Amino acid sequence: MTLRSVLRPSLLVLIPASLSAVVWLAPLGSSVRRGFVERAHLTLGGVVFLVVWYGVIGLAGEFGFALGRDRPPLAVYERISDESYYRYFSLVALAGTGFTYASVAVKHPGLLTNAFTHLQLNLVRAVIPYSAGISTLRYATGVAGAIALYKIIVQRRIRTLDVANLVALLLAAAIASRLLIVLCGVILVGIIVRERPDARVSLKQLVLGACAFFLVLTPLNYYRNAHYYQTEYHLTSPLVMNAYEMTAYLGAPFQAAVGVASAANAPTPSTSEAIQAAVAYGVPTYIPVSRDAVDASATSFRSYVDVDPALTTDSVLAALFSAMGWWSLPFIAVVAFLAGAVMGHASGYRSLASLAMIVVGYAFAETWRVYLFNAGIIQFIVLTIAIAPVVVWRRDARHMVEAESVDQVLA
Repeated sequence: MTLRSVLRPSLLVLIPASLSAVVWLAPLGSSVRRGFVERAHLTLGGVVFLVVWYGVIGLAGEFGFALGRDRPPLAVYERISDESYYRYFSLVALAGTGFTYASVAVKHPGLLTNAFTHLQLNLVRAVIPYSAGISTLRYATGVAGAIALYKIIVQRRIRTLDVANLVALLLAAAIASRLLIVLCGVILVGIIVRERPDARVSLKQLVLGACAFFLVLTPLNYYRNAHYYQTEYHLTSPLVMNAYEMTAYLGAPFQAAVGVASAANAPTPSTSEAIQAAVAYGVPTYIPVSRDAVDASATSFRSYVDVDPALTTDSVLAALFSAMGWWSLPFIAVVAFLAGAVMGHASGYRSLASLAMIVVGYAFAETWRVYLFNAGIIQFIVLTIAIAPVVVWRRDARHMVEAESVDQVLA
């Protein structure tokens, strides 16, 4: 199996959802944190609903991908060198991460020390504004960190800038979420695919990659949630803590999806409520619109589905269907089609502008648990790539002109 063959909307949707189903079905026992206590009952109607739901997302994404791929790349993005893209993302990432930590230190003296000492970095995240601002720039660490890893692991060279980007990535992930680490890993794979489109991946490589991913997340989970696992589960091993976290993280979304898909008497939202929800999920998260009522309706399924109340990334299916009812099917189809079109168009670039395909593809890969198509982190990175010519290309173009002039003189 080649890596490039996996970077399709349908596979990115189905593979993670299948993994979540496997963990949901696994007989792990009641002592393990699974994200639920009683497994939801899966009916025949629920099976049909799940197949239709994921089938609609996958097919709509594939149609959009095919349409976007037929649109030729814009030359302005191809003129930017990879090194210029890297320096551009590095500047944005380091500025955003530095500003975030500095603002927390100034506005909340002692909070950083207390959070690191007591292993509760979620306290730091709680004081960072959710609205768009300079601190949002820290999301660029997902891209800059991935490029740094590629240079170190694949190109086998390391510079101060590479180390700085990796440190910034860990600092940003520690106070934000593991999503940045996951996104960084996905982008790294995308860069490898771009450089080696025919590269194949074996089962051994997949297992080693999964183990490495688990080990990287272990200290991050420990510093974020050690107090919780020590108190609730009396655990002391960071590895076991991370294993519990992963089983809950993987199993709960499918539990919610099964519960909603199989529910015979689930509440049905009104048309006005469905429209309000469509606006909330269609508008980027950094645009201020009323979302409180939608958030409440999107989690109403918790009244009849057993899901760990500490978990917030339940299931896209559960959230959208609870908020929109049957209107959620055409809504997610339109969203998947548009996202697939962006992904397909970006796949035609030879430059690092092609990373937009990976970032949007990541949103597809997360549809089993969380809706990211309007998330600030996804849209910010795509927007950062989109405006790159305004910031970078003029300098690259000037260098190209100077190089051509030198060549003419030498000729």
